[in-house]
Amino acid sequence: MYVAIIGDLVRSRQIRDRNAVQCQLQAALDQVNKKYADQIAANFLITLGDEFQGILQEPGCLMPILSDIADAIRPVQVRFGVGIGELTTEVNRNAAIGADGPAFYRARSAINTVHKRKNQSCIRLESVQTGSILEALLQDAVDSAWEIRCGWTKQQRRIIALLSTGMSQAEAGRRLTISQSSVYSGLHLSQYTRYISLTEHIRRGLEALYHVS
Repeated sequence: MYVAIIGDLVRSRQIRDRNAVQCQLQAALDQVNKKYADQIAANFLITLGDEFQGILQEPGCLMPILSDIADAIRPVQVRFGVGIGELTTEVNRNAAIGADGPAFYRARSAINTVHKRKNQSCIRLESVQTGSILEALLQDAVDSAWEIRCGWTKQQRRIIALLSTGMSQAEAGRRLTISQSSVYSGLHLSQYTRYISLTEHIRRGLEALYHVS
């Protein structure tokens, strides 16, 4: 069982300096390949134009990986199709290209669905449980978490990034030259606690889908 991911850039033809953005995307994928090396079955790489793909051994790190990629190429937006299932070809660790099977069929179907549903979620999941209540609830959780994340301001992102390193609110305030109450307010308005709760539900739900697929 694997988790196949296909992603591409939103409105890529309208990007002025596409070469610079592609270099930025490749750097982001290289960083993901290094950071999550133990959980990746086949490294992420750019395949066609602004499309890229990768394969995970397990789904637990899915949301952190998608978030890292999206953050690295901001303000350019990215969308993802995720397929959970088997692969019928041998997996090449050095690159996800050439892999085939149900996991990739579902990832392709998922990204095609995202393309059709404009102005909606930028992430779509498909597994052998497609149409099940579990997958529907999981998709709703992913949509909610991503909507929260996309609504964060630059200041809220700075606060969250510092706190994610283990820094206290007081320390984050001093680093950003703002009061601790401003840090607390930023966190409250960002719905960060709800976001963390949703991502944990997503992780557990993905693992359930993975093991029954």
